[in-house]
Amino acid sequence: MSKIGRVFLFFCLALFISGSSHIAIAEAPQITLSQLRQQTEWSDTDILLGIKLSCEEYDFDYHTLMKDLAWKESNYGQTTRCGDDGKACGLYQFHKNTWDGFLSEFNKIGFDYNNNIDQIEITILALKKGYWKSWGPLKRKYEKNPIY
Repeated sequence: MSKIGRVFLFFCLALFISGSSHIAIAEAPQITLSQLRQQTEWSDTDILLGIKLSCEEYDFDYHTLMKDLAWKESNYGQTTRCGDDGKACGLYQFHKNTWDGFLSEFNKIGFDYNNNIDQIEITILALKKGYWKSWGPLKRKYEKNPIY
């Protein structure tokens, strides 16, 4: 047995004998979807967490597709450019009239076109309803609906 192994074994034995088997483990702070939504700026980590939490909330098993689409459309929202000659903006590059139509259809009041978390949620709802052809990267990659 190596010296490190003997030291570890001795440490475990000493803990056992002393009865000090309770070792404190720090947990990462939990952030909610609501807290993410209230932010005005989002890092890549925030976007990925928002995608994860939204997929869980909406029981949407296409987490990887959502991540890939956000990356292709806007580099996780880190680029401020708007595509389609300035007509499509945000994390998932929505056209304003498409955004407004989805808000109406999904009865989402108060959602903000410039809020990345709101864009994640609307994108999930749109994909669940079969609107996958609204995004060029999906339309070019798949011949039929990749959802379900």
